Amino acid sequence: MYNLPENYAGRPVKLNERTLKIEMENYFSMIKVGYEIHGTNIKSTIFTSKRDATALRNRLDLYPQLITLKRATPLRYRRNKDIFNQMKNNYITVKFDRWIWDECFKSYDRFKEYFFQFISYNHIAFIDTKYFVREKNFEKQKCLWMKLCSNGLFNQWEWSAPFASYLEERSPQEVQEILKSIIREEPVDRAQEDKLMEFFNNEPIILLLRIYEINILFDYNSIYAYRDRNGHRTGHSLRFDTIANKDYHNECIATIKEPIISDTDFDIIRYKLENTMRDCNIEYYKENMKYKYCWCHY
Repeated sequence: MYNLPENYAGRPVKLNERTLKIEMENYFSMIKVGYEIHGTNIKSTIFTSKRDATALRNRLDLYPQLITLKRATPLRYRRNKDIFNQMKNNYITVKFDRWIWDECFKSYDRFKEYFFQFISYNHIAFIDTKYFVREKNFEKQKCLWMKLCSNGLFNQWEWSAPFASYLEERSPQEVQEILKSIIREEPVDRAQEDKLMEFFNNEPIILLLRIYEINILFDYNSIYAYRDRNGHRTGHSLRFDTIANKDYHNECIATIKEPIISDTDFDIIRYKLENTMRDCNIEYYKENMKYKYCWCHY
């Protein structure tokens, strides 16, 4: 297929001061348990983005970011309930006796609150490749995300969730109503599709991430939410956390352990992603990332 990806295992690295904050759905599917497809355990490794995305503004393409968790998932990001329940139940089976779920976690919210009491972080993300998707046709975008959300690459979401992430956040109410119809799987006509795509990001990006375990364990108290330039805490940021020691990103504080996905399996994922875009006649170009400044030299 391709040349195998570069493997950073064993290298000391400088971490980004700011974190890559992801939804619990992505956390389970990318790092913890993955999900079962035809008897095979799958872990996801793609991520939706835009040119002005917080992660890119925070220099994820220069310094790897510690992965931390968002406390909430936007309502319009519709998870695949079957897959998410599978991931959640697999995680419970590994971490707890079943009675804890049955007696204490009757709801997603109660589970989530308990989960945050013991969460710790020891995984970082690099960008392997940026895919710039030059496509403003609704049917082609729908084809792409329906395939990616069913072929094992992004199955934790219904297709409308990544699609919705590319719409302008402050789009008109009319556009929001069209989106709600799509999420509810109600039919929309061509004029509505065209109206929706007027507010679709000009050049959405798919990030192919390489995720590694590191030798440092950060508990929830080891990070804090965004502070202003005077150092005053402003409350939890929805988009990123900050490593508590402000000098961490200038020091060699972490040694990279093994990647979550093996080199061979990662190569298969990359091939499958590109092949899916070709199958849907998606015009795209890609940028392979090379990290130069994050390495520690002794």
